[in-house]
Amino acid sequence: MLAKTILGLILASAVVSPMRIQAQQSDGVVSDTDIAVQSATGFKYPAVALASNTKGAVVVRIELTNTGAVAGAEALSGHSLLIPGTLAAVRTWTFKPNAQRRVILVFDYRLEGGCHVPGNTLVRVVGVNLVRVTDCLDALF
Repeated sequence: MLAKTILGLILASAVVSPMRIQAQQSDGVVSDTDIAVQSATGFKYPAVALASNTKGAVVVRIELTNTGAVAGAEALSGHSLLIPGTLAAVRTWTFKPNAQRRVILVFDYRLEGGCHVPGNTLVRVVGVNLVRVTDCLDALF
């Protein structure tokens, strides 16, 4: 009897688990084809992060309105010196509206030597959801 009960539980979990996984995957998944930045302005490498030579990635989940304006943004991970500036800037951006009304972006902050005019942050969308933010190490000199 105990063996039948255990077998029944195993079979039941085998049927329920794929449904639960499918529901989790469809909830919150944003297709790459649904992510398109339309306007990206007002972005500067955070001054405190630049002064402390801080670089790295910030992952941001952005909630959109029906028109593609940013309704809200939250950092999912990243350095504490990079997060506030990233969120402030991305809240001014606009995106192609999508059915999920959601976008996930990864901001890759880099500091390079002699790369361009010091203090002039370069922001490039280099992939569907990858934004490269570059400034110069010599921006402080």
